[in-house]
Amino acid sequence: VVGANSRASLVFNDPEAGKRILGGLSAKKNILYGVLINEQGERLASYGVQPESWHGRDPVELTDNFVWGMEFLTLTVPIFHIEGERVGSLILVSSLKGFYRQLQTFLIILLSISV
Repeated sequence: VVGANSRASLVFNDPEAGKRILGGLSAKKNILYGVLINEQGERLASYGVQPESWHGRDPVELTDNFVWGMEFLTLTVPIFHIEGERVGSLILVSSLKGFYRQLQTFLIILLSISV
């Protein structure tokens, strides 16, 4: 949803609209950082604080669909204009702490059942 809503801010080069849209990410506590990148590779708008340990690279350089690290999951989503022309990208960084807590709980339950 954020990606689709970001289309207009990228097409019209509107950083304020981009910031408002990315501000909606605050509802998701596991999302640490989000950034809209235009087709020139420039940051249009961002949300949150860029993690220091980011796979050793600047997020603009991350062209992979996703990068799974020990602490973060980074997702890069291309944003397309209605006519199919790429207008930029949305990069999201999610903390994996919640995932590891759920995994730990699952393993504890699994071990307690098997004993």
